[in-house]
Amino acid sequence: MKCEVPFHRPSLSDKERAYLLQALEEAYWGGGKWVAQLEERLSALFGREAVVVSSGTAALHLALHLLLEKKTGEVILPTWTFSATASEVIHAGGIPVLADVSPSLHLCAATIEERFSPHTRGIIVMHYAGVPAPMDEILALKERHGLFLIEDACHALGSYYKGQPCGTFGDIAAFSLHATKPIAAGQGGFLLTADSALAEKARRLRQHGIQRAPHSPWDYEIVELGWNYMLSDFQAAVALAQTERWEELRQRRERLAHLYLHHLQGHPTLRPYPF
Repeated sequence: MKCEVPFHRPSLSDKERAYLLQALEEAYWGGGKWVAQLEERLSALFGREAVVVSSGTAALHLALHLLLEKKTGEVILPTWTFSATASEVIHAGGIPVLADVSPSLHLCAATIEERFSPHTRGIIVMHYAGVPAPMDEILALKERHGLFLIEDACHALGSYYKGQPCGTFGDIAAFSLHATKPIAAGQGGFLLTADSALAEKARRLRQHGIQRAPHSPWDYEIVELGWNYMLSDFQAAVALAQTERWEELRQRRERLAHLYLHHLQGHPTLRPYPF
């Protein structure tokens, strides 16, 4: 008998339904009040400024654009990652340099140093499958060589390294709100940074480089070239509901993980990750 297990199944409750209906019934359907509320919620959760965008890929692109500053250069990233980690380096004008991963499937100091050159500008570390990369050694390397560090934390929403949330170590972190992620909105993403000037610029760039007058939003100037990376209020409303259910969702994922580990324990050919 054929048994089909879905790749993912987002958790839907009355809260998501209620918030989405509220967003639908309001007059403005673009990225407005709900996007702002989601940013406030994420900033409170992480203790860093959050900038909500249309995807995790958009967050990576903006992070690289902000840190490369149109000066090109090489960016070291892991061989074991999604294509967007490399493609957005190219879109931002940089050169991706692939470094081998350790047996844990993460970059480590040894594999990064093998790929250094005089043109190295930064590092992208990816927290694979929600398991944190070895941040202590990577941060020491970053400081020693004066590099920028981006965390590709699209897998790691809710993960911690030595008690500190993933996404709060680097200069900027990129997260995804894709349907398969721990906080799901169908599509979407956000970046985190402790630098308020970078956050302000990211908010401007996500909407064509528009700078609006404080009390008359119809009065604006386009001060630099940007992109249309704004998330709709519909998606932001769903994501906000998910963040408010975060502890419930995290505990359910933990229970499911323990269930899988229990039943796969002792399997002759499978080894549960992390190895």
